[in-house]
Amino acid sequence: MQNKIKKSFFIVILLCATITAFYSYKNHRLPVPAFPLQRQVLEDALSKSGLVWEIAEEEVVKDGHILYTLNNSQGQPSAFVSSVESSGKRILQINFLTSKGSPSNIPQKDWEKAVSFATILYGGFRNQTQVYDNFRQTCDEKAVIDDVPGVPSEFRERIRWENELNGVTCFLGFGVRQKGGGLPEAELVSLIFSETKD
Repeated sequence: MQNKIKKSFFIVILLCATITAFYSYKNHRLPVPAFPLQRQVLEDALSKSGLVWEIAEEEVVKDGHILYTLNNSQGQPSAFVSSVESSGKRILQINFLTSKGSPSNIPQKDWEKAVSFATILYGGFRNQTQVYDNFRQTCDEKAVIDDVPGVPSEFRERIRWENELNGVTCFLGFGVRQKGGGLPEAELVSLIFSETKD
């Protein structure tokens, strides 16, 4: 009888531990850093995302708004990271530099790393691949192709993808040098994450 009680007690404890672990995992979110982002947060996100870049410059644009310049592994400027908190909304914008006739700073094989970098910087997502995974799953239905209006540009078309995840509007912008090239020929140009609330 005592063995049955011990066995039942052990099963109940094991079941409780399993349920607790499941809900802890399910509700786990990436940490949400304070905005504007501090240098150490960027360094950690670069390391976790696998981008082999370094912070070259930090500029305080105004109170609550910091702009970082990132260099690639060859020491060339590759991206600008802007973070600001305005009216209680956190806004992250990353612009990747492109130059006509040069290979992209973010080749397609590194798109996931770039989006993971932004996801870590913004925080609050389930994991660092949540935004990229959602982009991959929904790009056919949510990607919109626009002609580039007005002034001459190195890009003939722009592709924009936008979706709301966890109360955050996530925007990915791409440029295409030839009309009709679509995502297979696109370059990742910008990422913008902002809280959806007004």
